[in-house]
Amino acid sequence: MNAKESEQGRIQGALYSIQALASGAGPMVLRGIYYYTKDTTPGAMFIFASGLYVVAAVFAWALPVDKANSSARRSQTDYDELDAEGPDDESIERPLL
Repeated sequence: MNAKESEQGRIQGALYSIQALASGAGPMVLRGIYYYTKDTTPGAMFIFASGLYVVAAVFAWALPVDKANSSARRSQTDYDELDAEGPDDESIERPLL
């Protein structure tokens, strides 16, 4: 959504490449952590994996709001116009603002 039409192929290729690297590197890193800590600190790989989730959550939280959501956004005035056109329809999904 944030790339030009002429660049979408390159961006998609780069994302698939990163995904492939992560799919191979992740299990290797966790296996190494397990191997070196299985006798001294049981559960260290789960703590490490939890840390990765925290890092990912911080990066997701730091994204600019206008760039983070790839779905089309509607303004509150769009919803007000929909309400003015007819009765309140509960089937309309309203995102949390």
